[in-house]
Amino acid sequence: MLFCRSSLLPGLQAGLAAVGRMALTNYLLRTVITTTLFVGFAQFGLWQRYELYALVLAIWAFQTLLSPLWLQRILPGPWNGCGEA
Repeated sequence: MLFCRSSLLPGLQAGLAAVGRMALTNYLLRTVITTTLFVGFAQFGLWQRYELYALVLAIWAFQTLLSPLWLQRILPGPWNGCGEA
């Protein structure tokens, strides 16, 4: 909460807020990435713990950068301008 209420790193705060707004989408994206990597490319059980930590950080960085860009271009919700009534 102190980080949220402070004015430190506003870009990071905006990125994390966008990740929160897209929580389900990011969860599904994370599932697709890791399932493809570990099941599709047969990597399950082959990675060391430090490599898994690096993967988690890479996915979080990717989602923190991608989420604000996605929300700028795509309106969230079922009525995103397509097929307006």
